[in-house]
Amino acid sequence: MGFVPCLLLALVAVQHVASLGAPQPVSSLDAKQQEIVDFAVVQLQGGEHGPCRRKPRMEQFSQQMVAGILYKFDLVLEHNQDDSECQQMSSGGQAEVCHMVVWDKPWEQYREVQWDQVDCEPQPTSAAPLIGGGDHDFVPHSSESSLLGGGDHDLVPHGSPANLLGGDGHDSQPHGEANSPAKLLRVGLKKVQAAVRLGLVLPPTGEVAQPLLGAGDHDFLPHVKKASKPGLLGAQAHGPQFDSEYMTKELLERKESKQQLKELQSIGHFHAFMTEHNKSYPDRAEFKQRYAIFQDNMKKVQFLRETELGTGEYGATSLADLTETEFKQNYLGWKKQGDDPEVHWPAAEIPDVALPKEHDWRSLNAVTPVKNQGACGSCWAFSVTGNVEGQQAIKNAELLSLSEQELVDCDKRDNGCNGGLPENAYKTLLELGGLELESEYGYDGKDEACQYNRSKVAVRVTGGVEISQNETQMAQWLFKNGPISVGLNANAMQFYKGGVSHPWKFLCSADGIDHGVLIVGFGEHEYPLFHKKMPYWIIKNSWGEGWGEQGYYRLFRGDGTCGINMMTSSAVVA
Repeated sequence: MGFVPCLLLALVAVQHVASLGAPQPVSSLDAKQQEIVDFAVVQLQGGEHGPCRRKPRMEQFSQQMVAGILYKFDLVLEHNQDDSECQQMSSGGQAEVCHMVVWDKPWEQYREVQWDQVDCEPQPTSAAPLIGGGDHDFVPHSSESSLLGGGDHDLVPHGSPANLLGGDGHDSQPHGEANSPAKLLRVGLKKVQAAVRLGLVLPPTGEVAQPLLGAGDHDFLPHVKKASKPGLLGAQAHGPQFDSEYMTKELLERKESKQQLKELQSIGHFHAFMTEHNKSYPDRAEFKQRYAIFQDNMKKVQFLRETELGTGEYGATSLADLTETEFKQNYLGWKKQGDDPEVHWPAAEIPDVALPKEHDWRSLNAVTPVKNQGACGSCWAFSVTGNVEGQQAIKNAELLSLSEQELVDCDKRDNGCNGGLPENAYKTLLELGGLELESEYGYDGKDEACQYNRSKVAVRVTGGVEISQNETQMAQWLFKNGPISVGLNANAMQFYKGGVSHPWKFLCSADGIDHGVLIVGFGEHEYPLFHKKMPYWIIKNSWGEGWGEQGYYRLFRGDGTCGINMMTSSAVVA
């Protein structure tokens, strides 16, 4: 063999040896490789026919021999553009690219997505940027309150890089809060970024009240000059500032947030959720659907965590595999029938008393154990019985567990498992005569024929009162008279696990009251981040002792959080 052929063979051999153990690109998948892709799809989105994504497109497949085989490839996920609910759960329906890594060890029957190496991001688009190009957001601003312009400034189409926020000279328009109507950037860029990153959609900006984030010129702080430094809307990354002392915790960096979301959405976390809450599904299709719903709910959990103003903790509760519609239909039930006139009661007399730091009717034998309404929208009935139980215990020195099923079956002003209102129920109980014991008229969580027996009435209801919307006066009335029946927005409750919950306003608007509960006390918590006192309500829920804090919810007290002060009432007992 001549010198040149030997040299060529040697070079080929060296090249072959150098490629051992390196990733090998694959242009056409065999059956096993396609099986890996299908497996990754199931793990990533709850099935290739998940409710909010079409069949993904695979790109750039490679495999690498390790202790097993390491597969790497991209999945392009196109969101369903025709489904409005899915649009709300994605970044405006924008496609995502997920860089997948799957490790397969057949001899150990091990196959797992390596979630710490997986990254999903919006698919690059050629569309013009919404808020400028290049390093626009890192250009120094003037000392005047001149950030984003007035009029339709931010809605003007963007142009060349020379125009930071678009063409037609619109950057020369007057800037400042006075020139920026609510429909522009009133929410705060960092919060908007967090919402978009997590696939959530903010409310229409035209409906946003005066500034959600900060007081004065808080959101008009100078920008930093270099992209390497944190902060777009101020000197440092921070949440809402409400006064000179009170500012929420720092927001997570994008990378950290994405990593936490990835862990929340992982198949391992879903299996842990199933184990903790004893969940099982009848078939693979149901499993895929519930996993997809779970993943979308984890976006909400992550956003609640990042924007929490108190010490509330949120996570995968037993309700985390339910859609918003299922949750509201089966676990809430605060609803007024349109063809029934509203029932109003006299205003309660508010006692002029000094309030203690804390007060809890549970310790005074005026609250029965936590109950469970099950998959029936009867929260209003549990709110009423809890209130009547407290009034009976305080007035007659005897705590009795009373019948919610009587109200579900017999209160024709309300709608049983499809919702109702406490004020209506007081009127019905006045007419019926009162409530039977739970032991006499047991709860089964279904709409059934009324079995009411007047001779078995344990507590007689003689009317009702409407209590103040002022939270100090609410506390004064509760302190002297007992637990209060209230309605609130339960948006954050689906994922609540503990702490003093204080969701960001738009996440828990007072306009969205949909759940009836019972305030049984109040207290104060020292907020460790600011060394300030955080007042809260102690709220008895009706989802069993396994939810929240042994069935209870602590909610921030003093600013109408979640509409807690909007519908407050009590029965009057004989």
